[in-house]
Amino acid sequence: GRTPIIRVALKHGNDVVEYAYIKVYISNKDVETDFDAIYDAFAAVDFACVDAVMNTTVEYMNVKIYNVLGMSKDEFHAMYNTFEDNYQPTAATVNYGVVTENANPQVEGTYTLKWTLTADEIWANAGKELTHYIRYYNNVNNKVQAIIKLVVKINNINKTYDIAKANFINEYWNAEKTATRYNVAVPALGDVDPDNCLFINNLNASFVTWSVAEAALPANAGAVAGVLKLDPSVTEIEYFFCPTAAHKIVAPKINNKNVTFSIKADGVQLWAKTDGPEELIASIQNNLLGADLPNFIELNKASDLAKALLNTKQLYVNIGAKGIICNDATKVVSITFNGQDHFRADYVRPVDITDVSADVFVDAVDFGEDGSYIKIEDLVAPKDWRGREFNLYDEETDTYPYWNYWGFYGPFTFTVDTDDVQCNLNSIMQPIPTTVELKAYMLNPADGKFYDADNNELPFAPAGVPSSYGYVTYKNNGTHVANFNIYLNVTVNYGWGTIKQGGVQVPVVETIEE
Repeated sequence: GRTPIIRVALKHGNDVVEYAYIKVYISNKDVETDFDAIYDAFAAVDFACVDAVMNTTVEYMNVKIYNVLGMSKDEFHAMYNTFEDNYQPTAATVNYGVVTENANPQVEGTYTLKWTLTADEIWANAGKELTHYIRYYNNVNNKVQAIIKLVVKINNINKTYDIAKANFINEYWNAEKTATRYNVAVPALGDVDPDNCLFINNLNASFVTWSVAEAALPANAGAVAGVLKLDPSVTEIEYFFCPTAAHKIVAPKINNKNVTFSIKADGVQLWAKTDGPEELIASIQNNLLGADLPNFIELNKASDLAKALLNTKQLYVNIGAKGIICNDATKVVSITFNGQDHFRADYVRPVDITDVSADVFVDAVDFGEDGSYIKIEDLVAPKDWRGREFNLYDEETDTYPYWNYWGFYGPFTFTVDTDDVQCNLNSIMQPIPTTVELKAYMLNPADGKFYDADNNELPFAPAGVPSSYGYVTYKNNGTHVANFNIYLNVTVNYGWGTIKQGGVQVPVVETIEE
């Protein structure tokens, strides 16, 4: 274990040419035999968005290396005085990470090893055992060496996340949790601007998401508030229209023509067509970090086909998702929803038209009296997707609290078919008798007056607050009648397209007798 220094001389004859000094280590071991120590104390590594750093301990250096060789630390480092990282015992050896030798500041003359694996290496080697060879050797005699093999297991990394039904927020789904529902924006109090009436829906809202408090915790670094609650290392969510489910979207015919769908722009645009040009139906925006809606889907209000599909009350989309790890687009995980590669979102039509008029005709009142006409507003009596009635009157406040819906969901125009009108006289559906005269008078915004299809002006001034759209008038030409119903076909054009409501029931009160 001693290291004497010996002076040597180089001579030419008796003349000394040069002196030199050699440090000699005296050993009782065969030092030309390789030493292969397997480090088996590293705990398995879990993936994170940072490099994994593993350090040996002083105890490890003593037990696993010095003691095995029967040396003190001083003897070991005197004999093996040079450290070499990334040693390759064979040409096929692959070393993962980087190993450095570090002096231990707490114990003089003691060294430890630090093994660093990059996040990329960990991600790429899930479930594998990684190794790294280093070598200590003598810088005079390279054969005097100790080869050390470091080993660590990489835990399986979750590369598929399934969002179970337990993580579906009940209130945003149908009873079976097979479809979530997308509604139009809620209007601000008194809002009459139809430009604010949009389908811009939060794609995360139907599921459990990271809260602000959770995302702020250091342990959850990388988590984004308001985004799907997965592993914190999933720093971004990208939604897309599911290509494997696109062909399963079943839409009713539009104008008696089949609808076909296609997906474009790397999955974030849904297009459709009948027999004309393709139209953009909906689009997805992802990873607007810091925004109120980091991931959202928007239905295209400029598309007539999107509006037509919406008003069938059968429009839906299939949406898939993937996760981005550590803000690195090359690290992608798949996301499933209760084991499916997509979830379904049904679009709720924003406006519904009544089946039964909110006002009635009264037979044989004087033409121009109340009962001989109905406001268009009362004939269609619309409700929005929440069931709120546009024409609701609040007696306590003497107001119509939802009057603004005519503007917000608008603009509205109406067509009432007074030619093809059915009734239930004799309890049989049949055309109205010729003794009944029905006409529709619509507002002409240019002069503020009401005209029928033949451009005849409404011949009387209705009582009360005038209609903003028009009137349907009723006149009995002389035949006494009991209670019955007539059925009007109404076409409603509004901000999100056209609703064709066939057979709106209008009660007719029997002929008055005073």
